[in-house]
Amino acid sequence: MTALSEWVGLKEACRILGVHETTLRRWTDQGLIVAFRTPGGHRRYLRQELLAFLERGRALALQAPAEPLERLQQRALAEAHQILAHRLVEEPWTPRYDSVRPSKRANGRQLLGLLIQYAARGDQEQAYLQAARAIMRQYGREALQLGLSIPETARAVLTFRQVIMEAVAHSLDRPPAHDPEGWRVMERAGIFFDELLVATLEGYLQGDGSGGAQPGEAMA
Repeated sequence: MTALSEWVGLKEACRILGVHETTLRRWTDQGLIVAFRTPGGHRRYLRQELLAFLERGRALALQAPAEPLERLQQRALAEAHQILAHRLVEEPWTPRYDSVRPSKRANGRQLLGLLIQYAARGDQEQAYLQAARAIMRQYGREALQLGLSIPETARAVLTFRQVIMEAVAHSLDRPPAHDPEGWRVMERAGIFFDELLVATLEGYLQGDGSGGAQPGEAMA
């Protein structure tokens, strides 16, 4: 029997949902379904999320008002874009990312989606975290290829962390200090980014040949 926590590719996800690949790509780009990209650029979907999507009837009611998590993700993404536009110009390593910035924007949307799911939900949290770690290990390898030092790589992750944390905090219905649930989201977001910093440095060191692959960390 196939485990519900299995990550599946685009074709299998389309078969489960009964939709065309173009439709699923659009839903993913809109943030309606969370996916992550492998280092080779292939989309992966969590089987249980696809089944939950069907159960909630979202495939039949995409024009209905967005659910709370989707609204939070959409607001946070818009807020993050505004903050990044001002923050990145101050960083000396930013020009070296110009050549890969389009792919980084796509990965940034995926990471935000994984963060929201991880922070706001208790089920399948390790699957979301594992997917995010895979993305950030690739960030680490790319940082090495772009000539960033380890401190610059860490600084890039911390800048991204600060921007996303600010964006999520501004996008909550109420300030975290006055909302226990919002406070929980922010606390778990902090844990999430701590793990991503470690994953990024793992990727950097693996790309440098200074560290080996961690058991159980590879994503098919």
